[in-house]
Amino acid sequence: PTKDIKMHLGVLQSRPGINVVCHVHGADIVAATTLLEPGPESLPPVTPGFVYCAYPLAMISFMAPGSEECAGAVNTHFTGSESPALLLQNHGLITVGSNFQTALNIAQEIHEAARIWLLTEGKAKVIPAGDVEKIKQL
Repeated sequence: PTKDIKMHLGVLQSRPGINVVCHVHGADIVAATTLLEPGPESLPPVTPGFVYCAYPLAMISFMAPGSEECAGAVNTHFTGSESPALLLQNHGLITVGSNFQTALNIAQEIHEAARIWLLTEGKAKVIPAGDVEKIKQL
């Protein structure tokens, strides 16, 4: 089993309706986490799909994978919010869903936004706040 098993099991127990935890270490996602600042809105709204699926997207500061500290921080995030995703600085991404397809779709939208952010060197025009709200209401 993965050394992050406590994190995965904790997330599954954190909220009713979470049946799948998708934990990926995609290069674009990890690269973006090395440049972004941890906090409640780490990745700016650069694509409508990302806004719809996972914005705002929090990121926690680096913690050793497999550590109690990391598992606790991740589990606290998912217990205390309705968020479908969380970035782990210098580590990767966790998405959740009621089924595999949902969790995977969220991960793909975040990956695309992270790649665009990297390709534009963090200078991409962000979606205006009013339009973010329109997208979130769809």
